[in-house]
Amino acid sequence: HNPSPGILKSKGSKNTVKLEIGPIPFTPNNDGKNDLLKILLPTDGCTIESLMIYTFDGVRIKEFATLTESELFWDGLCGNGRAAPVGPFYVVTEIVQGGKKTVMRNKGLLWR
Repeated sequence: HNPSPGILKSKGSKNTVKLEIGPIPFTPNNDGKNDLLKILLPTDGCTIESLMIYTFDGVRIKEFATLTESELFWDGLCGNGRAAPVGPFYVVTEIVQGGKKTVMRNKGLLWR
């Protein structure tokens, strides 16, 4: 099944692996400040299966196909090259750690 961006995993997990993003808000308007969103992927014994960006209402706007680095940058463009809509978004990744698949989410804010 596809991950639903608005539903968070339970907080009871002892897993310390995190999906970190920033800056929040980020402003991809080519002024040289906060134009790229930095995405730090968990690497401790994890395999990254996928990384996608969804709008607040669950529309997938970007998918990163090559996930060989622990750090990615998003320029605020959708997969079709158009500017992503202003507002909240979710970064969603699927990782496999110790044979168990986990969906991780983090919420950001795009502003222009």
